[in-house]
Amino acid sequence: IEGECVCKPRYKGKNCSISICPNDCNGKGLCLNGLCKCDFGFKGSSCEIFDNPNAIITSKNEILCNPGFDGPFCENKTCLKPCI
Repeated sequence: IEGECVCKPRYKGKNCSISICPNDCNGKGLCLNGLCKCDFGFKGSSCEIFDNPNAIITSKNEILCNPGFDGPFCENKTCLKPCI
């Protein structure tokens, strides 16, 4: 189209200066210069692999923290006994 850029793969925007990540990191990481920086507990080129020793994924695709951990990705260690 005349006057419009045709972007190479992994780029978008009016002048193709915005890099994009595979699957937008699946909502589990940040896209930095076309590469995903995955959140704690996720890995893979698009943060598609759950890899968290502190949690499990339920059948409803929800994160369930193991005892002694909490936080959105079970990244925070908590006391199992009452803390003093």
